[in-house]
Amino acid sequence: MSRTVIVLLVFVVGAGAGYLGSSVVAAKDGADKPVYTIANCVSELSEDQVKKTDKGWQFWFVPSSLSKRLVFKMTEVAAHSANHPSHAHPGEEIIFVFEGEVEFSLAGETKIVGPNSSLYCPPGVPHGIRNVGDTPIRYAIILAK
Repeated sequence: MSRTVIVLLVFVVGAGAGYLGSSVVAAKDGADKPVYTIANCVSELSEDQVKKTDKGWQFWFVPSSLSKRLVFKMTEVAAHSANHPSHAHPGEEIIFVFEGEVEFSLAGETKIVGPNSSLYCPPGVPHGIRNVGDTPIRYAIILAK
């Protein structure tokens, strides 16, 4: 797995996510507030920490269990497949495509996009992505809870 520099980290930190990591949980102080350190505020994509799926893998830079407001995840999906069907959720979602050819669906419409494309999913609107190319796709999502 190649190392990918993720510019979106700046957005997540700037939005106040506070914690970046997938395997280290922030400690709690006496008031049950997370205590952040350099050790639990840095997350590096590593093959031993990815979650394998039947279509590829996922890696949470900011898991839902650690941030009250945001999730930040990178996913890779095999050629000609999708991780899940179209869906909707209460929070906004931003998807950034790093590699591959993606079919994006939003409220019944579709568009095919490639690398360096961003996709906005409004709250409550059905949306999904599917790999329509011959190579894996790699994308990151930021989901507001």
